[in-house]
Amino acid sequence: MLRATLLSVLLLLTAASAAAGLRRPALDDAMLTSGAAFGLPADTRVPTSREAVFSLDEDMQAFVAAATQDSSEPLTRLKRLLAAMTELGLFSLDYSLNTTLTARATFRKRRGNCLSFTLLFITLARAAGLDASYQIVDVPPQWSDEGNLIVIGRHIDALIALPHNGEYVVDFNEAQFQTNYRRRVVSDDHALALFYNNVGAEALIRRDYTRSFLYLRAAVGIDARLSAAWANMGLLYRHIGRPALAEAAYQKALSVDSRNGSALTNLATLYTELGETELAAEYRDRVHRYQLSNPYYHFMRAKQAYGRQQFDDALHNLHNAIRLKRDEPRFYDLQARTYAELGRDRQAEKSFRRAKDYAD
Repeated sequence: MLRATLLSVLLLLTAASAAAGLRRPALDDAMLTSGAAFGLPADTRVPTSREAVFSLDEDMQAFVAAATQDSSEPLTRLKRLLAAMTELGLFSLDYSLNTTLTARATFRKRRGNCLSFTLLFITLARAAGLDASYQIVDVPPQWSDEGNLIVIGRHIDALIALPHNGEYVVDFNEAQFQTNYRRRVVSDDHALALFYNNVGAEALIRRDYTRSFLYLRAAVGIDARLSAAWANMGLLYRHIGRPALAEAAYQKALSVDSRNGSALTNLATLYTELGETELAAEYRDRVHRYQLSNPYYHFMRAKQAYGRQQFDDALHNLHNAIRLKRDEPRFYDLQARTYAELGRDRQAEKSFRRAKDYAD
């Protein structure tokens, strides 16, 4: 299998959860998406159309035709398409995390991030007559050494349904692919909203605020339940010095997903800047409570302790991680290595077996 990951918020943040916010700003969705803060007419369109995101050019059509000629059976077409893409180097793209490109641009430039690759593959697969769908995979959070969460959004890959041959997953990122993660097929509209959110986030990083707004507005216009796009819009408004709009966007993100770590953490920061010390403290407390309830936070702390050769502390944190999630092989692998460092060989062997069982 080949693998793929989805970019999202692109910021180093602390994870959090909790109910939606402690207060409701007197600003509605229409104010957030009006464009007035950027001097834009309400009908200003996003620079990249839906057709431009998903369509093929003549070179791509010729590539698919050459790859799948004289093959009427879907499984054969899939194998030939994968082989042709491999030969052309499309499975070894110049990976660029902060570059989300359309299917055509990815094919032409041979670079992009994993969402770019998934767009490209599904576009080519459908041109080959295959039943290809976007599939979201709920992967664990990624913790930094300082105990923060790098918010990279969800994982995305392609699901191919073949008559009489079952389903195949084409996934660009082996590190993110595990069959025991929850997976669900999503619509093309949702994939387009993810594309617009990514491009909006990338424009925000470049401080191209007007472009960022247009893409983020397009994202929530397609899928108003895309919490990450509302959180990014909050960050955008904070960058341009509009705290009331930023607060409203963060609160909207939380109304959609009360566990959006980006929105909660940035609200704590925003309230600190505004002198709202009680609100800021409450949000920081919610961040901490989420950390303690998240098995991957304890796993991160165990890795830190293991690196410092504090093996008893590592085992304590691994116990908490396993108590919260008993089927993660990485927890048992680190537990086995920790037991081995302490000379507790029988326990190490038992943990290694459990790691193997869950990995299998």
